[in-house]
Amino acid sequence: VRTGKTVLENLPYENTHFNPDFDKKTRHQTRNIICAPLMDGGKPLGVLQVINSLGRPLFSREDLKDLELFCIQASLALLKHRMLQELQDKNQELAESNRLKSFFLSAVSHELRTPLTPVLAWSGMLSDPGMDDETRAEGIREIEEHSSHLANLIGDLIHLAELDCDQVYVEPQKLNLMELVQFAIDNKKAMMDEKGINLDAANLREGQWIFADEAKTSICIEQILDNAIKFNDSSNGKI
Repeated sequence: VRTGKTVLENLPYENTHFNPDFDKKTRHQTRNIICAPLMDGGKPLGVLQVINSLGRPLFSREDLKDLELFCIQASLALLKHRMLQELQDKNQELAESNRLKSFFLSAVSHELRTPLTPVLAWSGMLSDPGMDDETRAEGIREIEEHSSHLANLIGDLIHLAELDCDQVYVEPQKLNLMELVQFAIDNKKAMMDEKGINLDAANLREGQWIFADEAKTSICIEQILDNAIKFNDSSNGKI
């Protein structure tokens, strides 16, 4: 294994590495031994040992060459099997990745349509010259809130694309946790209003500071809040 070379040992009992107890297992007295390494790209996989019993002709150099050839073929077979297994694993990973991407795109299309629908609807209604000022102000407010939500979704997609390309940059700094949470609540107000949810943030305390990346921490907080809104029971309207 250390040298990567085949060894022919004609005096096994004089070799300190030979264990005489092995004869008890084979029920034969050892005459000579050939040890050949099994290699994988220069890395040892193991050793193939062929033992010749007393009373038989000594292993020759030709026998050594034959065993070397056999070990090369065996190593190639093992390498082929390993590469085939790795290829199958990669194919499974790729299939799972494609499945998740399809699911993700389906979810994203739904998420993007949710805030986009009222924006388009109110945009068309605001062109009505007969609309009263109060309704017009409400429409502008709805467009602003849903546009902000839409912008956040697009920002999340950009961050996910950066993650997928291993282009993530972290800029840690001292942050006020209460301000981040309140900012997330303000961004999700339109979603909560649609489901009749009222989020009480009165238990937030001032002076809670963290050391983290502001943009990425905000995304995490908003995602948690977003899931809470989606899966909240609208019958009680409480998070």
